[in-house]
Amino acid sequence: MAKRAAPTVLFNESCPICSAEIGHYKKISAEQNLDLDFCAITDADLSEWGLTSTQALQGLYLRKDDKVFSGVDAFLAIWDCLPGFRILAKIIALPIIYGGAVFIYDRILASLHYKWHQRRG
Repeated sequence: MAKRAAPTVLFNESCPICSAEIGHYKKISAEQNLDLDFCAITDADLSEWGLTSTQALQGLYLRKDDKVFSGVDAFLAIWDCLPGFRILAKIIALPIIYGGAVFIYDRILASLHYKWHQRRG
C-alpha cells in the first residue's frame, strides 16, 4: 500500500505575516515530527494546485488527499494537524462561528492582505 502524501501548505514566502505564521507552524511541525509539508509559492507548480499566481497570492491553501482547501478551510485543515491548535479548529468550525470567520477572512483580511502585497511588490 502506497503511503499518502503529507498535507502541504502553500504560502507566500515574501509576505512578512505569512512567513511569521508559517514559520510558527513549521516549528511546531518539526518539534512534534508531524506529517505536514510547506511549499513556497515561488517553488510550486501552481498548475498542480489548479491556481494562477494571482489566486495563490490572494489566500492560504492546503492540499490534502488531492483536495485543495483555501482560506478558512485551509486554516482549519492546518490547525487540525497541529496538536495545540485542534481545539481552535473545532471552535472555528462551529456553524455559528464558521460563517463569520469565512466572511471576515474572504471579504476583509484576504483582500487587505493582497492589496498590501501589491503595494510591497
